[in-house]
Amino acid sequence: QVITKLSPLLDCPRDASLAVVNAFVDASVYRSCVALQVQKLDTLLLHRASHLKDWSCAVWSRLQEHRSNGLIKTLGVSVQTPEELELALAKPDVGHIQMPYNVLDWRWDKSIPVIESVKTKRQLTIHVRSALLQGLLTSGNAQHWLKARVNEPNVVIEWLDVNARETGCESIADFCLRCVRSLNWIDGVVVGMETMQQLVENIASFSREKMSEQNIRDLNRTRPKL
Repeated sequence: QVITKLSPLLDCPRDASLAVVNAFVDASVYRSCVALQVQKLDTLLLHRASHLKDWSCAVWSRLQEHRSNGLIKTLGVSVQTPEELELALAKPDVGHIQMPYNVLDWRWDKSIPVIESVKTKRQLTIHVRSALLQGLLTSGNAQHWLKARVNEPNVVIEWLDVNARETGCESIADFCLRCVRSLNWIDGVVVGMETMQQLVENIASFSREKMSEQNIRDLNRTRPKL
């Protein structure tokens, strides 16, 4: 299955007419079909959650038409914040959400019960990205953390190191991936790689046992708050 995103529509004028918005949406959808050499898209995500409402909901309406015509099987949204997640969860036609999440990301704590509730009522797939926080979580260099405005980097670095070892993980990267993989409300994890060795390590990490619910509760209770 292929999951792709709609263009950010940066060139679409804010005062564009319905016909113009439709043209921008159509161009992006068909460009994806041509590039992927497919006649229909399994899943198409909005690149920006605001496009659920922008241009008087014209973007979302056009995508719903394409779904009704069989060009798109599932529609979804890529979100950045809990507020955007709330907006996406409120749309019954949203069947897929991609969101940033990692072992230290406390921002979503209140949203998780809502996600779990929605998943009992309709088909909803949740994929998370930034499980390694653009690689920052694997860095033992305090300067990297200070640059990211983390005031006590050594506390965070030590917490990650200690818990990776105590949970039997091969590395901090393995620890971070296993933490998100072990959460029942998460259906998939988006992971990047730059070398074949990283690909092999990622596959190995995803093949290992998940953590227990008690492990996760202990980690959530002791994690440093950034």
